Amino acid sequence: MSSTGGARGPSGYEKYFALELTFKSCAEALKSKADALVLLVHYLLVRSGKRCVGTTEEWKDSEQSTELLPSDWNANQTVYTIRYISPQSGARYLLKVLPADGFLLINVVHVQKEKTASTNLNIGKFVTDEFADFRRAYTNLDSAVAKVTREVVAALESMESGADAAASVREASSTTSQDNNPLHVPSRQPGMEWYPTGQEPGRLGQRDLDPFYQGGPGGGMIMDPRQIPRPHHSDPGVGIPGLPRYCEALLVRGS
Repeated sequence: MSSTGGARGPSGYEKYFALELTFKSCAEALKSKADALVLLVHYLLVRSGKRCVGTTEEWKDSEQSTELLPSDWNANQTVYTIRYISPQSGARYLLKVLPADGFLLINVVHVQKEKTASTNLNIGKFVTDEFADFRRAYTNLDSAVAKVTREVVAALESMESGADAAASVREASSTTSQDNNPLHVPSRQPGMEWYPTGQEPGRLGQRDLDPFYQGGPGGGMIMDPRQIPRPHHSDPGVGIPGLPRYCEALLVRGS
């Protein structure tokens, strides 16, 4: 029997507005338990204001955005690759999901900033064998939603809000300084970028740590205006034979 983790029966799903609609729009295409979790991640990204623009890693100048998954979203059961944009900021996000050893390794790249948010989900812990039936597909749903929201959705929002706040502080400080100093001479040195502490290490060595590394307007009916928890990041821990170091870090976190 499915459980949302704190609320039982059909009423337990009511807090996740439009999740059932999202699920049923893809129910006939579901091939695996992993599909059901990828669908849940998609729902949470869309609820936070992102829009889907397609699969693959190829970006186009003008693309139609939607709250729905494209028809080929789960064609590749080895690596899921789905692209999103933020209508508000124009930011681009690349979702890559890799099933590995009973876990789903989830990685979202902020394309312009080359920063990532990631987590993992234990497939057997969160999805039942009846993955094509919405009322029975998920177990511990509240826990899965909280984990993805905390470690992926909130982390992505911190990338945007943190950078915007820092830019405002720098602009205000610069304006005040120039207004109060008639001898001010504009500096030719570029401003130093600031990022929220604990969000993402420097790009040095990122290609080794991240197998998904790419280098280099509002939300719809699913968007939830409620406050989203701050992200939490854990250390990678001990290595696991046979997996890239980045995947090791995700698996060691547990779910």
